[in-house]
Amino acid sequence: MSVRYGSSGSNYDDGGAPSYISPTQQLAMSRYVSRTYGWMFIGLLVTGIVAYLIASSESAMAMVAGSPGIMMVLIIAQFAIVMGLTMASKRISAATATLGFLAYSALTGVTMSVIFLIYTASSVGQVFMITAGMFGGLALYGTVTKKDLTGIGSFVGMGLWGLILVGLVNIFVRSEALSMGLSAITVVVFAGLTAY
Repeated sequence: MSVRYGSSGSNYDDGGAPSYISPTQQLAMSRYVSRTYGWMFIGLLVTGIVAYLIASSESAMAMVAGSPGIMMVLIIAQFAIVMGLTMASKRISAATATLGFLAYSALTGVTMSVIFLIYTASSVGQVFMITAGMFGGLALYGTVTKKDLTGIGSFVGMGLWGLILVGLVNIFVRSEALSMGLSAITVVVFAGLTAY
């Protein structure tokens, strides 16, 4: 049975009948959300540190950026970790899931380190701080709002698939205007996903 949350501390089951969320349940949900965003912070921190360390080493950067084969293996490994964790989520221990999450975060740092070849460290740092601030603000909004945000989940989920498909098409088309439009829409879609 799925539950929809209303604006007065009540929720609604699939049949539309209102039911009450106790203060204990609200506290448990709040702690769960706080822990989730805490782990997101840790994952972003690991990604940022690994990307900076790789970018600081000329030999590591040459190995990652100089070999398309290595980059492809790293990207495939990222997808493999995500798929493996998703498929085995009900069977693996918390420690295994944590290690998988940290490994994914570190691999993301390695693949993202090539950004430092294009942009300065200060501009990457600024974007990282802006993104973290926006994520934190939207997470807070999604946590404390009285509005039912379940309706936007499917909308932004479809938007995400649309972004992926259009992004793949743009790899071949290479349209500057399309890239700019994708950037703007990406901000809106991920803002909706974060609040949801």
